[in-house]
Amino acid sequence: MLWMNMKRKLNVLIVGAKGQLGSYLKNLLQEDSRRERSIFGIVAGVDLPEVDISTHWPLEKWLNRNVSNPPIKFHWVINCAAATDTTKIETDKFGRDASYRANVLGPKNIAESCV
Repeated sequence: MLWMNMKRKLNVLIVGAKGQLGSYLKNLLQEDSRRERSIFGIVAGVDLPEVDISTHWPLEKWLNRNVSNPPIKFHWVINCAAATDTTKIETDKFGRDASYRANVLGPKNIAESCV
């Protein structure tokens, strides 16, 4: 398998690591990273309140300064953050605004911060 022949391990950042999907994925990848032949190195997670993905600057600042000193180079960034309360999203203006920030602006800001 190609992945097993890699000399360096891949560092992974999971955004939304406190949610159901994010916490499961983080635990799964961290467990795998402990294996001798794993392709994963550092598996880190971030979520509210550490960073708000709906605004660009805090996410970029966190990525560049707060991961470690010196900063870790992440090879993969996996977005598991989302607004999922469909009832609130459909019936409440605040819910629609929060959904837009989490589900539209958030992924956009994550992608722009990774460039």
